[in-house]
Amino acid sequence: MIIVKSQNNIPIRLTKERWMHIINRHPEMRGLQDCVLHALSSPDKIQEGDFAALLAIRAFKKLPLNGKYVIRNCRENPVCLHRV
Repeated sequence: MIIVKSQNNIPIRLTKERWMHIINRHPEMRGLQDCVLHALSSPDKIQEGDFAALLAIRAFKKLPLNGKYVIRNCRENPVCLHRV
């Protein structure tokens, strides 16, 4: 398990199970775990998502498949488990 702090200094955990879920649904993200963690800890923008989630958005100059952004949802509610 990897833990990073959000911009609001809230710990966000990325478990092996969550990472497998991400790359199973988005195989283009394989090998980009550091980009996801960087987006969570230092986003360019944060937007509200569904179900009390936040969307951490980070632009990158070059990603596979000509992508430029990593968007990851997370929860910062201290009452629930902090998951990515």
